[in-house]
Amino acid sequence: MAARGDRAGAEDEFWYVFAARQRTLGADHPDTLATRFAIAQEMAARGDHAGAEDEFRGVFAARQRTLGADHLDTLATRFAIAQEMAVRGDHSGAEMEFRHVLAEQTRALGRDHPDTLIVRFAIAQEMAARGDHAGAEKAFQDVLPHMHRKLGADHPDTLATRFAIAQEMAVRGDHAGAEDGFRAVFAARQRTLGPDHPDTLIARFAIAQETAARGDHTRAENGFRGMLPQLQRTLGADHRDTLATRFAIAREMAARGDHTGSEKEFRDVLPHLERKLGRDHPVTLILWFSIAREMTARGNYAGAEGEFLDMLPHLRRKLGPDHPDTLAAAEWIDRIQGKTVSFPSEVPAADR
Repeated sequence: MAARGDRAGAEDEFWYVFAARQRTLGADHPDTLATRFAIAQEMAARGDHAGAEDEFRGVFAARQRTLGADHLDTLATRFAIAQEMAVRGDHSGAEMEFRHVLAEQTRALGRDHPDTLIVRFAIAQEMAARGDHAGAEKAFQDVLPHMHRKLGADHPDTLATRFAIAQEMAVRGDHAGAEDGFRAVFAARQRTLGPDHPDTLIARFAIAQETAARGDHTRAENGFRGMLPQLQRTLGADHRDTLATRFAIAREMAARGDHTGSEKEFRDVLPHLERKLGRDHPVTLILWFSIAREMTARGNYAGAEGEFLDMLPHLRRKLGPDHPDTLAAAEWIDRIQGKTVSFPSEVPAADR
């Protein structure tokens, strides 16, 4: 059931099996705990991360008591707890849990074991998530040669590590180096996974982003446009990655001065986002802001003022009165009404 996407049905079946095993084998039997672990996985897959973490913690306590702290099943459960902590934004706590797993797993399996390498990768991800990009890049660089040696240059985990290094290079402003890194990953994924695989398309998107970051907006736009038909064909017109690519195309059109074309593209994307996410979703509001900004850029101040006035209550309600996007919209209104309009230095926070 889970394999064909019926998460709710799979979880119901696991609960039925869990109740039967708990009754016949006992709550701490390995098979009972394995079923409880599977229930937690299904809860996580359907988005109930708080519930999943609670279940994983219950399994962890039982496995620690019955199997020991360094048993591989206990460590796998602790790893799952850390993953759920990361999903809900507790990156410091998640990193600490991953480091506990790493210490035990290194003793049990060795520093170069594939499972140990996955934990080292996860620690680096959490370092990046909490803003330690220098430390994260070093951690990714440290684990990469081990992955090359143990898994091979084209293994998905090796390529994911190279992708992460390129991301960290981009964060610290080395866009040329980041683009080279993304191109190498793209070539490998295209060769091993095919041009339409989601991971290949993610790398292709990243290349275009770095091209834009170093100022070549025409080439970046062409890069985004080149991948759009594949996204529409493989994921659908309403998929978030397809819409993100159309947003990126519109942004590049604006950057090279085509504000009429950019506004049209933003407007074409807006109903898809409203249908998928709702009018008040932060991503929808960013797109709406972009439309008003493009109206201003091409001199339609009255129309832009109306858009900013309409969106301001939504921004205040959803993001708060002191959020940068709310303040930027209010400042635009003041500029237009005060006739001191200039092309914006302010952009929505999530678009920076």
